[in-house]
Amino acid sequence: MQGMKPNVKQIAAWICSLLCLLSLLLVIGRHWGLTPLPEPPRGVRLKPLYPPLRMKDVKPDNAACYYLEAARLMKNYKVSDESLRQMGEILQGNRTGETAAIEQTLRDCVESLRLVRKGVSMGFCRMPMTPEFDDKTCCPYLSKCVQMAKLFCCTGELARREGKCEQAVDEYATAMKFGRDCAVGGPLISWLAGGTSASLGMSHLRTLMIEDSVGTEAAGRIRDVLADIDSTFPPLAEALRYELIWSKRMADVTFTNKAVVNSRAMGLGAIHAYCNAAFGEMIVEIQKPYWQNECKKVTEKWDLSGKRKWLLMADRPIPRLFVSLVLPSLETPASSSACFKGAVRATALICALTQYMQSHAVFPDRLDQLVPEFLTAFPLDPFDGRPFQYQREGAGWVIWSSSLKYRKQG
Repeated sequence: MQGMKPNVKQIAAWICSLLCLLSLLLVIGRHWGLTPLPEPPRGVRLKPLYPPLRMKDVKPDNAACYYLEAARLMKNYKVSDESLRQMGEILQGNRTGETAAIEQTLRDCVESLRLVRKGVSMGFCRMPMTPEFDDKTCCPYLSKCVQMAKLFCCTGELARREGKCEQAVDEYATAMKFGRDCAVGGPLISWLAGGTSASLGMSHLRTLMIEDSVGTEAAGRIRDVLADIDSTFPPLAEALRYELIWSKRMADVTFTNKAVVNSRAMGLGAIHAYCNAAFGEMIVEIQKPYWQNECKKVTEKWDLSGKRKWLLMADRPIPRLFVSLVLPSLETPASSSACFKGAVRATALICALTQYMQSHAVFPDRLDQLVPEFLTAFPLDPFDGRPFQYQREGAGWVIWSSSLKYRKQG
């Protein structure tokens, strides 16, 4: 029994030493980390092509100035329930329903729509970052932008009812250009809102071309607009670069507020490094063709959901947790980007078929007959990189790919 006492003391000393060591590792890990800071992939560009704008930096030579003013005018305007119902019906293709409430809404919003048309005509737009932490007035404009795009499409549908197809083309084209402009210069939420607005105009434009007769001049304008949208709509990777800036700004505001937390203890520099590495990997993947990117794996790598968080407590837990919270899932945006590109190419293909019909009084037997007179290159499906399929059906046609299918009845 007497021989056991020294052993107990020795074991107790070992346990105390181990606890001290673990505590020291925990303190070091929380402050400075136990592994090197992660780095973004070599060669990846993290900064956007243009520095982000704040609300106060938007000048009259920028179309965003007029878009924001239009949204401000719409801020307190409430569309009536009856107008919303009629808008839903007409945007779904109802050609016989009542339109009195929609027409009243268009009269009420005439100044906002005028401002948007002025902005679209300028040819230069860079939207401010949203949401800004020093200005709470800019976030609501995103929903108003989509709402105004719907109003332009409703105006186009009303023109179609009166047989004014060329006016309808102009209204749909305005919605497309407006959506493109809204996607320039902001993070992911702005990019998605802009894509939604542009897709609204493009969908109605495509339906017009399939169902109604469009003149040569209008078809030419459509082709020019589509080429412009295809070449100038900002890539998803650019939106991610602004999203990275937004995330680091949010970290700066949150973790430098002494009333909230001690920024030194949280490792603000480490948070920036983790953001750069995570977003850098996502930018690399999203720039690959849709069928080759592995955005899901990148998201899962940085996501702490379902993982043993206690294993990370001694290795910069706050930076890891912050990135896990702010890193967006790119599955839906990546699919939306591919859908948008596919719709642009399909609409351009339909435009080329229409022009070919006007020139030859018959649709082509093969799509390669459209190149180079009506198409500069053969369109490929962005989902799998394969050519669009085409077949004549009597006096009409059908085109399809892995992601879409359109038919014109003869």
